[in-house]
Amino acid sequence: SDSEIKKGLAPSLKEAIRAFIISNSLRDFRGDKREHKTMMINISHFAFCQNSLSILVDDYLKEIKNSIENIIGDKKNRLNNSSIQKLEKTFKANFDVKESFEDVLENIWASATKIKVLAINTKSQQVLDYDMYPDGLSTIVIGGLKLSRGLTLSGLSVSYFARSSKAYDVLMQMCRWFGYRENYDDLCKVFMPSQSLEW
Repeated sequence: SDSEIKKGLAPSLKEAIRAFIISNSLRDFRGDKREHKTMMINISHFAFCQNSLSILVDDYLKEIKNSIENIIGDKKNRLNNSSIQKLEKTFKANFDVKESFEDVLENIWASATKIKVLAINTKSQQVLDYDMYPDGLSTIVIGGLKLSRGLTLSGLSVSYFARSSKAYDVLMQMCRWFGYRENYDDLCKVFMPSQSLEW
């Protein structure tokens, strides 16, 4: 709701955004620098909520980018930086991969700076067109109905889904589930409330 949006980003959404940054960095580390990378946020069918949320997500992303930029070259002290510490905590909690957190840090600033935030709805002028980015688009896509009805999300690796529905088939339609993804199947994450998981 609008009142919830005004409170700021939920800790779980911040965690999902950090997971997407880490996923992008690891994909770049594995040689996918020119591949599309997408995160989906689907929490409301109201366009004004999606547009308000896109501003908050963009602000949080800028906060992380600035923090990383200021410390990433200082190998001695960068693990003392609060943003780096949160990223490391997210990495340890959500990723079981062969790479280390030091490998994540190798590309993290370059990977994070490429990410664009797009609100995709009838009241937004923003468009999702992967063809406009021959060197790969990294994006956090925020939407509702348009994301629920067959829009292709290329390189989808993180989904944040918080919509209420008891109907299994509706949940399956609104959510994005991951099949096999060559080179990054182990990086795909879904964040959702426990109630939706039970449904």
